[in-house]
Amino acid sequence: MFEAALQHEVNYPVTFGGSDLDPDEFASLLPTGYVQALREREKEYLVLHKQRLYCQNLVSVDQAGRQGKPNALTADEMAADAKSSVTTKCGAFVGSRKTISGPSVTCARCEGTVCSRCGACQLDGSTNSYCCSFDGQATGDQSIDFDVLVRGRDYQLCPNSDCEMPIYLGDGVNHMTCKSAACRTQYCFICAQQATHDSGHWAIDMPCPRFSANRVPPMLFMMEKLMTTMMNSLS
Repeated sequence: MFEAALQHEVNYPVTFGGSDLDPDEFASLLPTGYVQALREREKEYLVLHKQRLYCQNLVSVDQAGRQGKPNALTADEMAADAKSSVTTKCGAFVGSRKTISGPSVTCARCEGTVCSRCGACQLDGSTNSYCCSFDGQATGDQSIDFDVLVRGRDYQLCPNSDCEMPIYLGDGVNHMTCKSAACRTQYCFICAQQATHDSGHWAIDMPCPRFSANRVPPMLFMMEKLMTTMMNSLS
């Protein structure tokens, strides 16, 4: 359970029997350095999804796989190694866009300089101005590619405009609680409208069903109900 909390925030905080577990109380049973690593991870988890900034500097795959800090590649290194080296994005959490002051920030992991709006590397050294036109999207390495999926059926986004954390639901109740520890907004999986469990949003005469294995959109669901009612009236 504790190890899973380090991997993804959907597993945070660690709970048992409905109660949150304090990792400090289990420090003697956990691997060395675990509590410190989780505390660092918490800094990311406690920032709303859209406000998170991740480093987009390139590092060599060899360095990224080793223990210790990888070094951000310079423009000359990227040009020289373009054909011989395989690179990957650093991806380290840099901080919250709302609390970082100034147009640039230095990544603690690779020590590269990035734009405080989008996280893009600033190879030209122009740290006194933004390098982009921020489009409001998170640059996180925990996001999933939803391009081929249908929103409201295969996935949904948190309706909190400062969060918009994506969530997947295979089956079960359509009442969702955002998995971000900094948000916890309650909403409907089908239409993304904010709604609590007892709000009446999923009442029998409402368009969104409380349970739906097929995740049909509200309009289709209403058409199905109408067709069923018509067929019953003819029988």
